[in-house]
Amino acid sequence: MRRADIRLTSDCTISVISDNIKIDSFSCGDRELDEYFKERSVRYTSELLSKNYAFVTDSGEIVTAFSYSNYCINSQHLPGNVRNRLRRKIPNLKL
Repeated sequence: MRRADIRLTSDCTISVISDNIKIDSFSCGDRELDEYFKERSVRYTSELLSKNYAFVTDSGEIVTAFSYSNYCINSQHLPGNVRNRLRRKIPNLKL
C-alpha cells in the first residue's frame, strides 16, 4: 500500500510511543521534530511532560506521530497542596 493510500482510521492503530514502538525509521521532514520523537519522546512521557502517540500500520510503519504537552499548565492557580505535589513529581529539566 502506498503511503498516500493509507487511511489513519481504518489502516492504522494508534499507539503510545514507547520502547516497543520502533520510531527510528520515522521522518516527518523536520529535523527537530524527528530528533524529538526519536531521542526524547519516551523520556518525556515517563517524566509526565508529554504524551506521545503514533499511527502505526499492521506492518509496523509509522505513518504519523504527535504529542500532547503539559508544558503550558499554569500551576499558580492550583491549590497549594496540588501545586506542591505536581512540583515534586514533574522534573524541571527539559532538553
